[in-house]
Amino acid sequence: MVKENVLSFLRSYSRNIKKSVIMHVLGIPESVVEEMIKPIMKEIVVDSLKFVEFGIFAGESVVDVKFSVSASNEVLVDREINDLKLKFTNILKDNIFGFDNDTIESVIGCLLLENKKTISFAESCSGGMIAAAVTNVSGSSLYFKGSTVVYSNSLKMKLLNVKEKTLADYGAVSGETAKEMAAGVLRLSGTDYALSTTGIVGPHGSTKEKPVGLVYVGFADKNKTESFKFTFSGTRMEIRKKTVNTVLDLLRRRLIVESSNKMR
Repeated sequence: MVKENVLSFLRSYSRNIKKSVIMHVLGIPESVVEEMIKPIMKEIVVDSLKFVEFGIFAGESVVDVKFSVSASNEVLVDREINDLKLKFTNILKDNIFGFDNDTIESVIGCLLLENKKTISFAESCSGGMIAAAVTNVSGSSLYFKGSTVVYSNSLKMKLLNVKEKTLADYGAVSGETAKEMAAGVLRLSGTDYALSTTGIVGPHGSTKEKPVGLVYVGFADKNKTESFKFTFSGTRMEIRKKTVNTVLDLLRRRLIVESSNKMR
C-alpha cells in the first residue's frame, strides 16, 4: 500500500523542478495549430513522476505554444521536453520558426548570414515597420542594405520605376504594382532579395473590390519576380504588424528551401 499509493501521492507534491519552452509558429492560424497538436496533448498520460502543462497564445500572425514539464528528476524533465519538441516539430514542420527568445527577425538574420545573402524592402502600407524590425537585431547591417518608404504613387514611379500604366490599370494596391516595387528596389539596392508591401490598412480607403486588410507582397530576386495576396483582419496597427511578420516569414521559407537545395 505504501509503495503503490502513499509514495505515489507524496511524489505529486515533490515536483521541485519545472522547465518551460515557448514554441513560435507562423503561417497557420491558432485553431489549426491547436487541432494539429491535439493528438500530442491527448497522448500525455497522467504520470506520478511528471506533470505536463500546455498553453496556446495568438498574436499578430504568430501563435505561441507553451509547454511546461515538472518533476523531481531533472533528467526526466529534460527528456520529456526534448521528446515534446521533436513531436511538435514532426507535425508543424517549417511552420515553427523558433523557440523561447527567438524572434522572426533574429531567425531571418541568422539565415541570411548563413546563406551569405542580402535584403532590401520597398514599403508602402507597412510604412517602414519591416526595416525597423530587421534593424532591431544587432549586426543587421551585414545583410540589410536599406528600405524605401514609398507611400505616394509619384514616389513609386520616381524611385522604383513603377509604370504609370500599371498604377492606372491595376491601382497602387495590386499584385502588379507589388512586383514592380520589388523589382525596382532590387535594382536600386543590388541585394540578393527584395520584398515590397502595398495594401489597405484602414480604417478608410477601402472599396468593395479592395477591402480593409487586403495586402499584396512582392518578392524579387535575380531569377524572377512574383506577388502574394493576403487578407488580414484587425485594427490598422494589427494589420501592419501582420504584414511585417508575413513578409519576414515569406523570406524565411525561401531561405530554408534554398538551404535545403544546396545540401542535396
